[in-house]
Amino acid sequence: MRKLNGGDVFVALRALRAVDLKETVAAFTERAEVAKTEDEKKAANAALFEALIKNVTDEKTEDLVFTFLAGPFEKENAAGVRAMDLDELGECLERLAEENDLKLFFERVQRMIRPRS
Repeated sequence: MRKLNGGDVFVALRALRAVDLKETVAAFTERAEVAKTEDEKKAANAALFEALIKNVTDEKTEDLVFTFLAGPFEKENAAGVRAMDLDELGECLERLAEENDLKLFFERVQRMIRPRS
């Protein structure tokens, strides 16, 4: 497992655009901003991943999400993430949330999606 880096930004950007999760990220950001305890922060992260899974309804967007996760999970490609045991996948998702400021990461990616006025 590695921390998120600059290469992950554009993979996340493609996934967010394809799935149109701007509202999901906004809701996660709001929830994460008010989270004070460690349990509240974990709940906000879990809600984000749950929303991602609910909104991925076709193979293309599923592949984009798995491709994004392949980077920090240090898998060769989306197929490597897809083949993970569910317990391992869950543990990796938890570690990703614990080791990275997902709120800040997705806020920055979301700013790249917003049209400039």
